Amino acid sequence: MRILRTPVPALLAALALAGPVPAFSAAREPVVLLLSGGGARGAAHVGVLKVLEAEHVAVDMILGTSMGALVGGLYASGLTAAEIERTMLETDWSGIFRDGPERALESYRRKQDERDYRVHGRLRLAGKKPSLPLGAIEGHRIVEMLRQKTAAVAGVEDFSRLPIPFRAVATDLETGEAVVLARGDLALALRASMAVPGAFTPVEIDGRYLIDGGISENLAIEIAQRSGPVRILAVDISSPPLPMEELGSAAGVLNQAITLLMARENERQLAQLDANDVLIRPALGSFSSASFAQAGDAIRIGEEAAQAAVAELRRLALPPEEYAAWRRGATVASGLENGKIASVVVSAPDTADGRAARRRLERQVGRPLDAAALQREAERARGTGLYESVDLVVAPAGEGEVRAELKLAPRAGGADSLLFGFRLYDDFRGSTDFDLGARWIGRDQTRRDLEMRVDLRLGERQAATVDLYRPLGEMHTLFVGAAGGFREEPWALYLGESISFRLRRRDLFARVDLGAVLGTWGEVRLSLEQDWSRLRPSSDEGLELGELRFDETLAAGRFGFDTFDDATFPGEGAFGRLDVVRVLESGIEESGLTYGSLLALQAWTVAGNRMVAGLEVGDLIAGTQGFPRLEGGGLFRLSGFAESELRGSRLAIGSVRLAREIAGGVVRNPVFVGGSLELGTVLPEAAAMTWNDAVLNGSIYVSIDSLLGPIFVYVGLAEEGRRSWGFSLGRQLF
Repeated sequence: MRILRTPVPALLAALALAGPVPAFSAAREPVVLLLSGGGARGAAHVGVLKVLEAEHVAVDMILGTSMGALVGGLYASGLTAAEIERTMLETDWSGIFRDGPERALESYRRKQDERDYRVHGRLRLAGKKPSLPLGAIEGHRIVEMLRQKTAAVAGVEDFSRLPIPFRAVATDLETGEAVVLARGDLALALRASMAVPGAFTPVEIDGRYLIDGGISENLAIEIAQRSGPVRILAVDISSPPLPMEELGSAAGVLNQAITLLMARENERQLAQLDANDVLIRPALGSFSSASFAQAGDAIRIGEEAAQAAVAELRRLALPPEEYAAWRRGATVASGLENGKIASVVVSAPDTADGRAARRRLERQVGRPLDAAALQREAERARGTGLYESVDLVVAPAGEGEVRAELKLAPRAGGADSLLFGFRLYDDFRGSTDFDLGARWIGRDQTRRDLEMRVDLRLGERQAATVDLYRPLGEMHTLFVGAAGGFREEPWALYLGESISFRLRRRDLFARVDLGAVLGTWGEVRLSLEQDWSRLRPSSDEGLELGELRFDETLAAGRFGFDTFDDATFPGEGAFGRLDVVRVLESGIEESGLTYGSLLALQAWTVAGNRMVAGLEVGDLIAGTQGFPRLEGGGLFRLSGFAESELRGSRLAIGSVRLAREIAGGVVRNPVFVGGSLELGTVLPEAAAMTWNDAVLNGSIYVSIDSLLGPIFVYVGLAEEGRRSWGFSLGRQLF
């Protein structure tokens, strides 16, 4: 992409190059529309555009900054004000500002990582050094949305040749200079112009790292005036400084300092306007730059502000015939809906995953365009975690044809990463459970595609394990694996409602695996494991129970699937796990023991309420056990009992849970309230299970999906007046 390092070229020359824009009489001064930045406040620009269309005001060039660049770029690419309004109102802004791939399309192993380690995000490693991001959000979803909306002009590199000539203003991160983007990738230029420092990562274009244009010139009046004699129509939606009592924090003070510097530059720019120019300042007041959910209100305010200036706008209006001709040239249909895919290009590293992606996409050649299928392939690649960037471009390629290009850029320094987990549970009865852990994921991106996971956990639960995973075949449909290490966890025995005594189980283990990958949604795995175990009282119990040592050889089969859209509060999808374990040899006379368990969950959303229905069963299939292997109790698993309070060899729990978001948004962690109903029991092996054994339970909770993991404060209820209280952070919910 070429960056103008000098002022914008003469506007009339730009117009001469802009084919779709008809020529006007020499007596008419060109009208330049300036749209400033301001985050969600920028939705007001759409209201102004609606009035411009109603009053037949044609613009000859658009200069946009930040959110003004996004709105202006969409308008310049051929969308109407009504189409941009629909985009603003229908876009899931809270989702578009999240970097993670669509969860249902992540690989099954990456979903396992997310369930095991609940701290949001992962620390990337470049070699052995941490690679910290230059911003909280990489913004790939924004680029994808912009590519979809501007697909009709995807082949236009010179922004002067867009339906309306356009420029985006960004800021050079090293020099602080305003940078005017005039050529290249339109979607990337818009993303660069709105790269708010700290929130979004900078965008590298032509060797320069670019951030939000509002830092240098939020309202580019001087840039427009250098183009020659023009009439400026400026829309200023910049945020005003806040009163002292609303700053609230160090972050608020820092944001205020930036706002003050921008306001000073804004006023200097506004002083350059003359009597022939038009300035519109929508009365947005304290409307937050993060209030994307209230975009409709901002659009209305912008429309009202433009209506108040309608007398001035009419001086810029064209006769109906001339405006109609301009409108025809400034509006472009995408023409992609019924196109056939003529060619596919996949730029990917020579790894098994890269080659598989190329083969899957090449199968689309000759087929009608299926934008959703192409997007799923991009999301699947992003879900592997192997790539620094995943960029999908779909563009016209002739009459009735389109071309697709998928660019997979490997991560600089490799794809290694660190995950962190933090778990805390307190039952408000003197029992506290705490541990923290980390997982290092090392990935060999050579043709072998070997993956290693190393886990370290300290606290009430301790572990140090190594897991090796090697996919087989060109399409990664099979895999082999091996694991081993040390693990120790508490094992409490209850008599009545209080803990009778505490034990700890410690294992050294070694395991080999063979399995099949079922797309991105699941896997089947066969395992053979050797355990060297001991069960002993906790050191603080003072019990003279001795220590039980035993060895076990286990054969296990597992089928698992996960299509949930969210790991904590799913609104759609399903989750399931079926385990069958046979004890081949045992030091405690359990040889021949076979037991199994099944967990199945289905999620859906009704009137904004996220609901999950679940069934969990476990049973002793054959043999005699030395100690109970199934447990129940805790939130959603018979909530009226404490975690792991119920132990036995037969388990059946049916549940329905509900969650409703009551607060949150684009920049705040969501807050939920909810509850559950559960019916079930846990019995010893000798007991036959009947409906009379089932105990009705329920819970009421408040939860925050925090950066450290989900926080729950709840009360659990059961029949006969049983009640449990709990606080948990970072726990698995399924």
